[in-house]
Amino acid sequence: MQDAKIVVAVKYCGGDLNPFDAAALECALYTGSRDITVLTMSPPSVMPKLEALTRLGVKAVLLTDAAYAGADTLATARTLAAFIKRQPPDFIFCGRQSTDGDTAQVGPAIAAQLGIPCVCWVSRIEAAGEDGLEVAQLTS
Repeated sequence: MQDAKIVVAVKYCGGDLNPFDAAALECALYTGSRDITVLTMSPPSVMPKLEALTRLGVKAVLLTDAAYAGADTLATARTLAAFIKRQPPDFIFCGRQSTDGDTAQVGPAIAAQLGIPCVCWVSRIEAAGEDGLEVAQLTS
């Protein structure tokens, strides 16, 4: 997994990293990948907090524009997917949902925009061989 390219889509809610997205970042770091990019569509004010994540050995990308203010889940997914499409990763990690919207739609919508599979409600993740991940899903 060291060579796997991973993008972690995150959101800052009230200026802080969404806790579900922090968990997704933790899972990405757990894989041992040396190529992890944290991607957010946020106002410029989050830049210092985003830059702080680079101390974990990740790259950080901020997509920002006044036109993004108030974007709904579909517009957010389209914007993030357009960026991701430029250099497709092996894996995209997203948190379960944001604490401010609670829709749980952006991750699956990114997958739909990119035409790739999506695994939701992951409860466990482990490296599987050189190039894969084994995941377990929560069940009801």
